[in-house]
Order: sequence, then C-alpha cells, then structure tokens
Amino acid sequence: MSLDVQNLSRALPAARRGFGLLLAFHHLFIAPSHLHAAANDNNIEWNGVFSDETFRQPKYPGRGESFAVELRVFRGDITSAKVRTWDGTERKFDLAWNRHDGPYDIWRASVAGSM
Repeated sequence: MSLDVQNLSRALPAARRGFGLLLAFHHLFIAPSHLHAAANDNNIEWNGVFSDETFRQPKYPGRGESFAVELRVFRGDITSAKVRTWDGTERKFDLAWNRHDGPYDIWRASVAGSM
C-alpha cells in the first residue's frame, strides 16, 4: 500500500487536510497491528499455499515416470506436509523444506512413478 501525500493534500479542502492525513496515517499504522503473521501455530495461512504444474519437474511426467513436486507456503507457517497420489491405491510422500523464496518457504517431494 502506498500513500501519495501530495495528491491527497491537493484533493482535500484546506479545512479537511489535517483530518484526511490523520485518517490515512491511522490506516497505515493502526490497521496492520490486527494482521497475524504466519507461524507454527496450528493455523495454516491458506492464502499463502500454492502449487501448480510450474512447481513440478518434469512439468508433465509420463505414465510411470517419477517426478518432483514443490509447495509454496508463507515462511515458517508449516512444519510438515505430504503429497497424496491416487492410481487405484492411495500413496503419500513426505515433503521436506527445500529453500526460502522471498516471504515464502518452498517444500519439495520426490514422487515415485507407478503403473
């Protein structure tokens, strides 16, 4: 979020400039204190969870071919995760922490191919 004070002061009449700036600064400094950071607290921040075919190598594995899959989550949000596959039988593979990527942790698993 950015605040353009110069444009705000031009848009508000002189009598209301102080109130407008006070309101804008209130939102910058008070509202974020109500936000909760991702943490190992048994509460997954689901808006930070993401994976799609771009997080898979090879991107389109052939039948029976093993592949690696990655999961992006907010940094420090989870302590473990599993990949669940189904090919007539349910199989689960543990993901392991792989690296940081900005505000995210990347978890990775190798999934064995099956027929």
